[in-house]
Amino acid sequence: MNSLPMFPTDFTDMAGSLIIIVLSFLSLRYAYKLTKKQPDNFLWGFLFYFSMTLAAFAVSRAMGHLVKQILLISGNDEQWKILAPIAGGLNTLFMTSLAAVTIYYHKGIEGYHAIEEKADSLKSANRELQQTGSKLHEMNVHLEEMVEHRTQELSASEKKFRNFFINSKDMVFFCDAENRLVNMNASGLEMLGY
Repeated sequence: MNSLPMFPTDFTDMAGSLIIIVLSFLSLRYAYKLTKKQPDNFLWGFLFYFSMTLAAFAVSRAMGHLVKQILLISGNDEQWKILAPIAGGLNTLFMTSLAAVTIYYHKGIEGYHAIEEKADSLKSANRELQQTGSKLHEMNVHLEEMVEHRTQELSASEKKFRNFFINSKDMVFFCDAENRLVNMNASGLEMLGY
């Protein structure tokens, strides 16, 4: 019985391993740029750590495949049998790290949303305080204008009353609460002979 040639499979496995390494490092580079651009953004920080773990897993997995293919092609099957458990252990370690980062992502997102809600609440309260401050300032300015206008009206009224009191040809006088004479205009004093 003839067997199929393994070259296409081996080539695909090795090429795929190299592509996985290249793509994982490209994603790590992009995540790093996003993190530098917005350092306070939780999602970019998570993406960076996820990409780091993914790159480590890709290197471990791909290097394991590459070493395996090189050893098998070169006829060193026994050396691969010795290295296989180590490569498998590293793959398991990095896969577990990748899973842990993914699992804790949801808790991180919950915390991020809670912080975002608090920040939005504080921004809203700040806007309301600014609006209230503006209204109070406007009311204060308007109140000052009203007081000034009312003072002018009272001054004009007092001038009219004083003019009436002094120039009236009739007797005009004022008494206190005990009916004692407090003030009288000149016409009244003249009528009474004072």
